[in-house]
Amino acid sequence: MRHEVLSLEDMIQQFNLDKVTKSGAKFAIEKLEFLNSMHIRDKFDYTEGNEEEARQCVVKWREMLSEEMPETLQSTI
Repeated sequence: MRHEVLSLEDMIQQFNLDKVTKSGAKFAIEKLEFLNSMHIRDKFDYTEGNEEEARQCVVKWREMLSEEMPETLQSTI
């Protein structure tokens, strides 16, 4: 299954301030990790059927980020 990740320009066009509410935002690390992995896969143009290579790329990116990120943020990856 291929998921589409919106570009920044697409998000800006679809954003509507009238839809913003005063209630608290919900944050789910699982959704962030999913979107991040989709962004990486799309950025490197992996094709369907090559999920193992795409998964390995995500793992390598997370390893690289954990090495470069400040220690205070490392528990979030």
